[in-house]
Amino acid sequence: MAVYVFSLLVLHEPNGVDNAQGIRSRYFKKTNQTVKYIYTDLPWEKYIQRYTDTGIEIQDMLCAHLFLADNNHIAGNAGVKEKIEQLKENLGITNSLEKEKTIELYRNEKRVASITLKENREYFSYINFYESERLIVTEYYGDRLLYRHYYVTDWEDGMAYARQVRTSFVNGEGVDIYDCIYDKDGVEHYVFPDGRRYSKQQFLIAFIKK
Repeated sequence: MAVYVFSLLVLHEPNGVDNAQGIRSRYFKKTNQTVKYIYTDLPWEKYIQRYTDTGIEIQDMLCAHLFLADNNHIAGNAGVKEKIEQLKENLGITNSLEKEKTIELYRNEKRVASITLKENREYFSYINFYESERLIVTEYYGDRLLYRHYYVTDWEDGMAYARQVRTSFVNGEGVDIYDCIYDKDGVEHYVFPDGRRYSKQQFLIAFIKK
């Protein structure tokens, strides 16, 4: 038997529920019980760190979205130097600018990408890509590419902003496996190449079955 805990919170401030998870995990370890802790939303690095700080082992965490792409690699680090060399070749980068938390890449004086660094500056978390200074794609990494957010430029109260319209989840080889499409109200629709279309609830049911 295995225990699955569906309580790892994203987009919430630290609270007693988080601390209780850590206490519970210590009791589970004493029983040698197989336990998996589930993210039903995509976790950012700070949320993963929050739960590892309470004592939950990162190898015991599952993200539903990454699991269904056979790419549950929320742990690990992607190297900055290797990625910069790859982007220089692929995007024709002509110069770069190092800042406190980012490295910005330019082609003919136009910014085309911005790499967000981790604290040690040897590794990075994600890359923003731009077209005419408008955000178009963000790639998120563990020790490899995990998923991409796609944006369109929209307007509200006379101000332009990047509205997220799609997330593509990839496997370990970087091949697209399925998409999450967002309507203008932010409702999620999951679309698979074989024609399956899921609501968020149906998506989580498919995860649980697998």
